[in-house]
Amino acid sequence: FDEIGAGTLECFTKGIPTMIYWNKIWSKEAMHAKLEIKQLKDCRILFYDIEELTSELKNFFLNPYNWMNDEKRKKGLFNFTKKYAFSHKNWVQIWKKKLKDF
Repeated sequence: FDEIGAGTLECFTKGIPTMIYWNKIWSKEAMHAKLEIKQLKDCRILFYDIEELTSELKNFFLNPYNWMNDEKRKKGLFNFTKKYAFSHKNWVQIWKKKLKDF
């Protein structure tokens, strides 16, 4: 991906291997998201440098399972999705109840 958007979040929540090369042409991070953005960079999901991204892609293709199950990476993804892409497993029932309450 070239930024963090809906497609990126869908991949994060579904456990689909994802990397982002973000040169911030079209968007930039919100001030309140700086910590979680830094975590994505630290766990090598988010890149500002194309050579670093290329290097990490090589690591991924050597062993995708290990890449996805790296503890630091899993923690970074968990923290980001918990804050910005959380969905309850019973979301359908929750929405139905909310809509009925109107």
